[in-house]
Amino acid sequence: FRLNESVAHLLKGDLLSGWEKYDARWFFDSKESFKPKFDGIEYDGSQNINGLTVLVYGEQGFGDCIQFVRYVKMLENLHAKIVLHVREPLVSLFQHNFPSVQVTSDKADIPVYHYHVPLMDLPKCFNTTIDTIPYPTPYLNVSEGMKQLWKQKLGPKTKKRIGLLWSPNKVAFITRFRRIELEKLLSIVNDEYEFISLSYEVDEQILDLLNKYNVRTFHEDISGFYNTAGLISQLDLVISIDTVIPHLSGALGIPTWVMLTDYGCDWRWFIDRNDSPFYNCMKLFRQKNSNWDNVLESIKNDLSLIA
Repeated sequence: FRLNESVAHLLKGDLLSGWEKYDARWFFDSKESFKPKFDGIEYDGSQNINGLTVLVYGEQGFGDCIQFVRYVKMLENLHAKIVLHVREPLVSLFQHNFPSVQVTSDKADIPVYHYHVPLMDLPKCFNTTIDTIPYPTPYLNVSEGMKQLWKQKLGPKTKKRIGLLWSPNKVAFITRFRRIELEKLLSIVNDEYEFISLSYEVDEQILDLLNKYNVRTFHEDISGFYNTAGLISQLDLVISIDTVIPHLSGALGIPTWVMLTDYGCDWRWFIDRNDSPFYNCMKLFRQKNSNWDNVLESIKNDLSLIA
């Protein structure tokens, strides 16, 4: 009940009340906490960390880490030394963007630190309201070398380029409701743009369908989020369901259209908004009556306006 109460507050945009009980996430489907146990003192926003080392550890999904890594900049502004402990596919992306931060894989040993804190507790530590969300402008980027690599892979540009994603890579109970059938999404494809698949998982059946609609795929060339960010940096628009990719493109400042289901919609998209206070380059398209038809019609209409 406590977690439901927290999420209800967050969904309504009452972030302060939501953060207050968001620690209940560590008891999801369990009477015992599965919060990682670290030695020492947990940072709660009240301690003076000037010159001290704070261990920030990632949690939940890749999208959560990308969305909330913006708070590492807030800790740096307090003149703390940061150790950022995350899953391996995020390491190179964060190492490039936070050169003064010691970014370590969750497979590696943890260096010495003074305080520790889970990444998604940082909004509470900084008393974040819906009006004080930090860095809605781009806070991630890629190197010029990475951009040039993808310019060469993509070849000469003759049209605006649009990235597409229709399914999460791993379909958990709740994320399966966020999927859209690929062929249904491909109904938006036209000759005015160059469409590019952003899926890592492309089997022969999917490949045949993508080829039928002249959608390019680079699934064999994208590994890790830094490489994926390089591809996204060369796009003019990303159209995706709710998964990690919109968080990555949003953090890069690439215009992003997110297709949202009306069932199982995550709290971070709030209620009845068509924008996101987390990313000022983002537009939200919401289902009606658990049907994608209205979303696809709206996207087709908006595409006709930017051609």
